[in-house]
Amino acid sequence: MASNATNNNEKEHIDDTETQSADDMIDELIDPNDLITKAEEGKKKLVSHYVRERSSKLRKCKLQKVIKEHGHLKCECCDTTGDTYLPEIRKRVFEVHHKIPLADIDTKIEMTVDDLALLCANCHRAIHATNPLLSVEEFKNILGY
Repeated sequence: MASNATNNNEKEHIDDTETQSADDMIDELIDPNDLITKAEEGKKKLVSHYVRERSSKLRKCKLQKVIKEHGHLKCECCDTTGDTYLPEIRKRVFEVHHKIPLADIDTKIEMTVDDLALLCANCHRAIHATNPLLSVEEFKNILGY
Protein backbone atom coordinates (compact mmCIF):
# COMPACT_ATOMS: atom_id res chain seq x y z
CA MET A 1 0.00 0.00 0.00
CA ALA A 2 1.37 3.41 -0.90
CA SER A 3 1.97 6.02 1.74
CA ASN A 4 -0.18 9.12 2.04
CA ALA A 5 2.67 11.06 0.43
CA THR A 6 2.42 8.82 -2.63
CA ASN A 7 -1.37 9.22 -2.70
CA ASN A 8 -0.98 12.98 -2.40
CA ASN A 9 1.62 13.04 -5.19
CA GLU A 10 -0.67 10.97 -7.41
CA LYS A 11 -3.60 13.26 -6.57
CA GLU A 12 -1.49 16.31 -7.40
CA HIS A 13 -0.49 14.74 -10.71
CA ILE A 14 -4.12 14.12 -11.61
CA ASP A 15 -5.13 17.63 -10.51
CA ASP A 16 -2.38 19.12 -12.72
CA THR A 17 -3.61 17.27 -15.79
CA GLU A 18 -7.19 18.32 -15.11
CA THR A 19 -6.18 21.99 -15.33
CA GLN A 20 -4.68 21.52 -18.80
CA SER A 21 -6.78 22.64 -21.71
CA ALA A 22 -7.82 20.08 -24.31
CA ASP A 23 -5.49 21.85 -26.79
CA ASP A 24 -2.53 21.44 -24.39
CA MET A 25 -3.20 17.73 -24.00
CA ILE A 26 -3.45 17.23 -27.77
CA ASP A 27 -0.22 19.18 -28.30
CA GLU A 28 1.54 16.74 -25.97
CA LEU A 29 0.38 13.81 -28.07
CA ILE A 30 1.41 14.95 -31.55
CA ASP A 31 3.36 17.78 -33.07
CA PRO A 32 0.86 20.24 -34.63
CA ASN A 33 2.92 20.15 -37.85
CA ASP A 34 2.26 16.41 -38.12
CA LEU A 35 -1.53 16.55 -37.78
CA ILE A 36 -3.44 14.53 -40.38
CA THR A 37 -7.10 14.00 -41.13
CA LYS A 38 -6.91 10.57 -42.77
CA ALA A 39 -4.71 7.49 -42.86
CA GLU A 40 -4.87 3.96 -44.19
CA GLU A 41 -5.72 1.38 -41.53
CA GLY A 42 -6.77 -2.23 -41.46
CA LYS A 43 -3.80 -3.90 -43.14
CA LYS A 44 -3.38 -7.47 -41.91
CA LYS A 45 -0.14 -8.09 -40.03
CA LEU A 46 1.05 -11.32 -38.44
CA VAL A 47 2.25 -10.70 -34.89
CA SER A 48 3.64 -13.35 -32.58
CA HIS A 49 3.77 -12.87 -28.80
CA TYR A 50 3.06 -14.63 -25.53
CA VAL A 51 -0.33 -14.29 -23.88
CA ARG A 52 -1.08 -15.06 -20.23
CA GLU A 53 -3.89 -17.58 -19.92
CA ARG A 54 -6.95 -16.50 -17.97
CA SER A 55 -9.86 -18.55 -16.68
CA SER A 56 -13.21 -17.58 -18.20
CA LYS A 57 -14.90 -19.70 -15.52
CA LEU A 58 -13.22 -17.69 -12.75
CA ARG A 59 -14.44 -14.48 -14.45
CA LYS A 60 -18.00 -15.80 -14.54
CA CYS A 61 -17.76 -16.78 -10.87
CA LYS A 62 -16.57 -13.25 -10.00
CA LEU A 63 -19.53 -11.73 -11.89
CA GLN A 64 -21.90 -14.10 -10.11
CA LYS A 65 -20.39 -13.26 -6.70
CA VAL A 66 -20.78 -9.51 -7.28
CA ILE A 67 -24.40 -9.93 -8.40
CA LYS A 68 -25.11 -12.07 -5.34
CA GLU A 69 -23.54 -9.48 -2.99
CA HIS A 70 -24.95 -6.30 -4.58
CA GLY A 71 -27.95 -7.42 -6.64
CA HIS A 72 -26.28 -6.13 -9.81
CA LEU A 73 -22.88 -5.67 -11.44
CA LYS A 74 -20.92 -2.78 -9.97
CA CYS A 75 -17.46 -1.29 -10.55
CA GLU A 76 -15.31 -1.57 -7.42
CA CYS A 77 -13.69 1.80 -8.18
CA CYS A 78 -16.39 4.21 -9.33
CA ASP A 79 -19.53 2.25 -8.33
CA THR A 80 -20.89 2.41 -11.89
CA THR A 81 -23.54 -0.20 -12.55
CA GLY A 82 -24.46 -1.65 -15.89
CA ASP A 83 -28.06 -0.50 -15.60
CA THR A 84 -27.77 1.97 -18.47
CA TYR A 85 -26.80 -0.82 -20.89
CA LEU A 86 -29.01 -3.41 -22.53
CA PRO A 87 -29.19 -6.57 -20.40
CA GLU A 88 -27.64 -8.72 -23.14
CA ILE A 89 -24.44 -6.61 -23.20
CA ARG A 90 -24.34 -5.46 -19.57
CA LYS A 91 -21.81 -8.07 -18.40
CA ARG A 92 -19.45 -7.13 -21.24
CA VAL A 93 -19.07 -3.59 -19.86
CA PHE A 94 -17.27 -5.00 -16.82
CA GLU A 95 -13.80 -6.52 -16.74
CA VAL A 96 -11.98 -8.50 -14.10
CA HIS A 97 -8.78 -6.95 -12.83
CA HIS A 98 -6.08 -9.12 -11.29
CA LYS A 99 -5.05 -7.66 -7.95
CA ILE A 100 -1.82 -9.63 -8.36
CA PRO A 101 -0.60 -8.47 -11.79
CA LEU A 102 0.06 -11.46 -14.03
CA ALA A 103 2.99 -9.57 -15.56
CA ASP A 104 4.73 -9.73 -12.17
CA ILE A 105 4.74 -13.51 -11.90
CA ASP A 106 7.13 -15.90 -13.59
CA THR A 107 4.95 -19.01 -13.62
CA LYS A 108 1.32 -19.98 -13.41
CA ILE A 109 -0.41 -19.17 -10.14
CA GLU A 110 -3.67 -20.25 -8.56
CA MET A 111 -6.13 -17.35 -8.41
CA THR A 112 -9.39 -17.08 -6.50
CA VAL A 113 -12.36 -14.78 -7.07
CA ASP A 114 -11.03 -12.70 -4.17
CA ASP A 115 -7.82 -12.09 -6.16
CA LEU A 116 -9.96 -10.32 -8.78
CA ALA A 117 -11.70 -6.95 -8.75
CA LEU A 118 -14.66 -6.13 -10.97
CA LEU A 119 -14.06 -2.83 -12.77
CA CYS A 120 -15.87 -0.96 -15.51
CA ALA A 121 -13.87 -0.79 -18.72
CA ASN A 122 -12.95 2.87 -18.11
CA CYS A 123 -11.56 2.28 -14.62
CA HIS A 124 -9.75 -0.86 -15.77
CA ARG A 125 -8.03 1.02 -18.57
CA ALA A 126 -7.22 3.96 -16.28
CA ILE A 127 -5.78 1.83 -13.45
CA HIS A 128 -3.43 0.16 -15.94
CA ALA A 129 -2.27 3.63 -17.07
CA THR A 130 -0.83 4.29 -13.60
CA ASN A 131 2.88 3.75 -13.06
CA PRO A 132 3.60 2.10 -10.78
CA LEU A 133 0.35 0.16 -10.96
CA LEU A 134 -1.91 1.29 -8.13
CA SER A 135 -4.06 -1.05 -6.08
CA VAL A 136 -7.82 -0.80 -6.51
CA GLU A 137 -8.08 0.94 -3.12
CA GLU A 138 -5.35 3.47 -3.96
CA PHE A 139 -6.99 4.21 -7.31
CA LYS A 140 -10.41 4.55 -5.72
CA ASN A 141 -8.99 7.02 -3.19
CA ILE A 142 -7.44 9.11 -5.97
CA LEU A 143 -10.82 9.21 -7.73
CA GLY A 144 -12.35 10.45 -4.46
CA TYR A 145 -14.76 7.57 -3.94
